Amino acid sequence: MNDRKHSQRKRPDPIPPQEDLYADYYPEPDPYTSGGAHLTPEERERYYAERDAYYAQRDAYYARRDAYYARREAQEARESREPEEWEDRGESYEEAPAPRPRRRTDPRDYEPEDDIPEPKKRQTRRRHRRRSRRALRRTLWLLLLAGLVLLLMGTAPVRNPGGAAREPGHSTILLAGTDRGGSRTDTIMLLSLERGERLRLLSIPRDTYVPNYSSYKLNAVYGAVGGGEAGMELLMDETAKILGFAPDGYALVDMDVVTRAVDILGGVDYDVPQDMDYDDPSQDLSIHLHAGEQHLNGEQVLGLLRFRSGYADADIGRTAVQRDFLRQALGQWLRPAHLRQLPALLSLYQENVTSSLRFRHLMWIVRVLIKADLKDMESQVLPGWPDMVNGSSVYMADQSAAAELLREYSPYKISP
Repeated sequence: MNDRKHSQRKRPDPIPPQEDLYADYYPEPDPYTSGGAHLTPEERERYYAERDAYYAQRDAYYARRDAYYARREAQEARESREPEEWEDRGESYEEAPAPRPRRRTDPRDYEPEDDIPEPKKRQTRRRHRRRSRRALRRTLWLLLLAGLVLLLMGTAPVRNPGGAAREPGHSTILLAGTDRGGSRTDTIMLLSLERGERLRLLSIPRDTYVPNYSSYKLNAVYGAVGGGEAGMELLMDETAKILGFAPDGYALVDMDVVTRAVDILGGVDYDVPQDMDYDDPSQDLSIHLHAGEQHLNGEQVLGLLRFRSGYADADIGRTAVQRDFLRQALGQWLRPAHLRQLPALLSLYQENVTSSLRFRHLMWIVRVLIKADLKDMESQVLPGWPDMVNGSSVYMADQSAAAELLREYSPYKISP
């Protein structure tokens, strides 16, 4: 036995087990899960202050508990040492030097607090969500900045093979939509965009008369050469003969793509002008809408745009609804809140739209649409009358009545 004198070391009182100091996480639900969306701005500020205080108190609680675990594990490690370790030094456990006195831990310091019910794992998830929200906000700001830069880089589409004098900042786009068969363009419109001026939208009835085609109708031109880019170029040529000038670009949309685009943008509020009920199994078409203001999803919008059998003037009535819908929808969608849907829309455009427009042209169009007052957008239908040609019902364009109207749409300078 070592001759050195050692003060008697008594075994320390064991630290009470965890369950004696802590309940197994209180079952009360988190009172701050709603995010405050249901509150007024004043109430929300108070809500956030109370929530932050709650989180701070809970973090302090877990810090004290972790310190408790560390002390308990250290004591258990000391108590588990084999007696031989002490005998090798000529000591016994009872005769070992007493450690430096420690302040006894008051169990009350570690008692769980009534208003801290969540476990540490849930706390970690909440922190992660807060970091994710901050990262999302930064990303949205960067996208907004990048979008603004791209908008400033946009250029107007111009197609002017003859080199005629044009009005600066004025371009026209031929918009077409195919039926579900994909061979006929049942929707044909001319969009006129003037930088800093009003927008104009002209509907060209699908039955507008064109010679040299089997049905004598404009909507048959696209499919006459198999569709695609060749079909759209041919439609551009025939439309130029009717208008007196060639549009600067085109965009062809399968009407089913409209459904997906509307759903990506979260639908649209629209005042349906009348009850619409129509079923055509051959076209996989089922339209059932009630008149009145309502929120429409993509499938309902498609039915609205295709319905025509209930109008007194058939296709002319449908084109009026299409123009009005487009004006109101653009007013709802061209808002900063929809910026985050831009990547999905661009992907949909690239994969499903046949167009002569490049990315820089799209950015110019978006810039003009954002700056324009959509409430004042002018919309007309090409003047004309119904007629019969070789047993085919057609729409005859009234060139003399249309001449004055088309001057407003033309991007070319008019000689005095």
